[in-house]
Amino acid sequence: MKKLLLPALLLGLGFTVSAQQENNLIRLNTSNRSDLLRTMPLMKIDADVSPEIKVNPLVKSRSGMNKFNETLIGSSIYDLQTNSSTGTRIIKHDDGNISAVWTMAHQSGYADRGTGYNFYNGTSWSGLPTTRIENDRTGWPYIGVTANGKEHVFSHNTTIDVIHHSSRATKGTGAWTQSTTAIPSAIPEGNYWPRIAVSGNYIHIIAITYPVASGGQLYQGQNGALVYSRSSDGGQTWDILNHIIPEIDINNYLGFSADDYAIDAREDIVVIAFGGWRYDVGILKSTDRGTTWSKTIASQFPIPLYDQTTMITDIDNDGIADTLYTCDGSIDIALDKNNKTHLSWGRMRVIDSDEAGNMSYFPYMSRGLMYWNEIMTTSAPILIADLMDRNDDGEFTFPQVSSGTWPFGTYYASLTSHPSIVCDEKEVYITFSAVVEDVENTGISKLYRHMFITKAAYTDLTTWQEPVDMIIDEYTEAVFGSAAKNSDDYIHLIYQQDPNPGHALSGTPAGSIDPDNVGKPSEIVYVKIPKSLTVGIEEVKKEDATHTLFPNPAKNHVMVNLNSSNEQVATFSILNFVGQTVFFQNVNLTSGVNSVQINTQNLNPGLYLVSVNIGGQDAVSKLVIQ
Repeated sequence: MKKLLLPALLLGLGFTVSAQQENNLIRLNTSNRSDLLRTMPLMKIDADVSPEIKVNPLVKSRSGMNKFNETLIGSSIYDLQTNSSTGTRIIKHDDGNISAVWTMAHQSGYADRGTGYNFYNGTSWSGLPTTRIENDRTGWPYIGVTANGKEHVFSHNTTIDVIHHSSRATKGTGAWTQSTTAIPSAIPEGNYWPRIAVSGNYIHIIAITYPVASGGQLYQGQNGALVYSRSSDGGQTWDILNHIIPEIDINNYLGFSADDYAIDAREDIVVIAFGGWRYDVGILKSTDRGTTWSKTIASQFPIPLYDQTTMITDIDNDGIADTLYTCDGSIDIALDKNNKTHLSWGRMRVIDSDEAGNMSYFPYMSRGLMYWNEIMTTSAPILIADLMDRNDDGEFTFPQVSSGTWPFGTYYASLTSHPSIVCDEKEVYITFSAVVEDVENTGISKLYRHMFITKAAYTDLTTWQEPVDMIIDEYTEAVFGSAAKNSDDYIHLIYQQDPNPGHALSGTPAGSIDPDNVGKPSEIVYVKIPKSLTVGIEEVKKEDATHTLFPNPAKNHVMVNLNSSNEQVATFSILNFVGQTVFFQNVNLTSGVNSVQINTQNLNPGLYLVSVNIGGQDAVSKLVIQ
């Protein structure tokens, strides 16, 4: 089996991790280096395929209760929700209602593919949708609501190769009006993979022109040109169409890849993020609702105008290709209350040693969640999250697999990826997915990905809480999280989950890499994450209340060991992450070493907090129940 040596900073069970600089390299404990290199496909996925439906009876059953209030809102057998960034697929309205969208299909071959939509009216969600909202086959939907109350969904129409606009006058109710003419395509093959942001009655849309490798053509010299369009009247007319912002034109970039971008808007401010394997991570910012723009580079790709078909990643001019840390394309951007920009992406390690071939990456070494903002004292991005060492042995262990296969699902992304950022009045929250150690689908020798959340206060955006695993059912692949930019006492999130690592569209032909997903429905779930979950999570090291847990993870019982300075009463509590107390007991301690055994047989598997209170002093630690 392959093992990664984790930085000591991330090994313990503490709840705060200080940020690390991007040049902090990670060591890999393996001698089979060639097995770690994989080639990036030239074209991203959005194909008409008719995969064979297969059944895998070896998967462990899914059971258990999520520690947050999870609700099933939809399903789809088309389970590739994005090629990289996740975008805005959930809106938390000011009145407490919620709208959510996703790519949905229920027929083999995906002829019925389109937008799945569900609505929460403040009391309950609507029934699970079975048909798309559009009248044509579409994909990649994103949602917004304008100040006039109108609800808008934009997707790409694969029948006639245009941006498809679905709208209705009132959110959550009424028939959808369909338009395929509002935003004409920049090239005959169409604009694809859109993203939207709404502020007032302004709608801002970005998309790329269909790439040459997929059958498209150049637009103003670029292969996959990132084009911007704008409506100032709620989508009735469009005063800017297919505009290439000068700061990212052919003089700056050869083109962009599908979904390697994000957008947000607030008041007069619009911000666009871009970042990928072979170009910079940067932002475009407009203070006049998209009329003029400025560019800031958060992480520079060392070779300008890089062309993977004619160049190699030789940054020191010695004729030998160098390995580089770059962006996996899964990027998100958000504006805070002061209209400052926050940016996050998955870190990727790449190399291109063949002038005539494709860029390749190292799947095991592509890991780490990066963060940058406009108000940092240093311009360098920082590493805020990494793979979690669940068994506390200093290594991250992968299952043994045969050559040419991976011990995790195939997303051509970092092992920590798909960030989604939420900014409230005091803090910045980021949800993301990451591969989880020791949670293996033994039938196919693959580890699962779970959804995590971390946060930092505006007062110190270089120190981030250790990520919290949201998933109670260990044997769940949880990916493609999209969090509502607007929040209250909760972070509102949708993501996709199913029993098998990976997705049905991976490989050529589609499904050949992760065949156990083909034809299987994935669930779209909504979860509200209480912001209070982070209160009290940071360990409070008080002399007498300080304790250790053994075993941890535990199953039938856990021993709480502590050293008391005198005879006194201690209160022992166990809380789940909803904040509910599931165990409570007062214990008379003796002076010296004390060991208190707690029966945990009745606790559901998952993550808990053990609290010891002595004389008003508290210490809290994390307990995993298997």
